[in-house]
Amino acid sequence: MHRSLHQIAGLLLVLLPVAGAAQIVPPTAPTATRPVGSRPALPSSPVNAGQVDDARLRDRLAEHPVSSTGVSTPQLPVKPVTPLRVYDARGRVLMGMKPAGPGRVLDTGSGRYYSTVPSGDGQRIVP
Repeated sequence: MHRSLHQIAGLLLVLLPVAGAAQIVPPTAPTATRPVGSRPALPSSPVNAGQVDDARLRDRLAEHPVSSTGVSTPQLPVKPVTPLRVYDARGRVLMGMKPAGPGRVLDTGSGRYYSTVPSGDGQRIVP
């Protein structure tokens, strides 16, 4: 067993320089994977480039004109108006009540205002 350990150690000593040499490879040149060339030519003046772009835009609009029906006005979403349910102190639904502000309702029959608190799906009159 002692001898096999010496053989393994000797084998490792022989292979280590080979493995180390494989890692010491000079890096490739940055241009080895892409062609080396000059930069693309820029337009002679920005005015000419803008004129060319305008001409292309006019050609594109001539092929596919933009149709317009005038100035658009945004449509606001309409909330469905649900009638306010107002309950009395015993929990019965009262008809003819209109909201008059936060925590208040108006009885349209008598013209009196009542204080309310939130209750379920509506408001409950506070006695």
